[in-house]
Amino acid sequence: MMQQPQVSLHIHDAPDTGVTLKYRGDHRPPVVEAVVENSPAQDCGLRVGLLLLRIQGMDTEILLEEQIEELLEQRPLAMKFGHAPKLTSAKDMGRTGRNSNNNENRNRGRDRGRNRGRERRDRYEDDDGDVEMSSDLYGVRI
Repeated sequence: MMQQPQVSLHIHDAPDTGVTLKYRGDHRPPVVEAVVENSPAQDCGLRVGLLLLRIQGMDTEILLEEQIEELLEQRPLAMKFGHAPKLTSAKDMGRTGRNSNNNENRNRGRDRGRNRGRERRDRYEDDDGDVEMSSDLYGVRI
């Protein structure tokens, strides 16, 4: 899988970053809504639609909007922008054949867990108080 390019922006003395961010809620990276012409942001190749992934070395997904705003005031300022990493779903992994053995093991473990639950339900106490188990556990050998 090819990784999307990232853009780093370092501001040392400039009062403005040249970037307008759109916040999408806490714990979601803000999106670049606008880039000011002839600004440090435009000079480094920043484009509308990229996500602010890191600020001052911190992942923006762990920060609140207020925290990001406070960090934007700091100088020197280091920011990293890019696209959200594409996550591969388990369904996609199964189609490509990757990790198919892990899926089989996971299913095997899941079946074992179900059978254990059935064994517990099939236990009963006889008149003497001894715990016995049914010999037929839904087709599962014990």
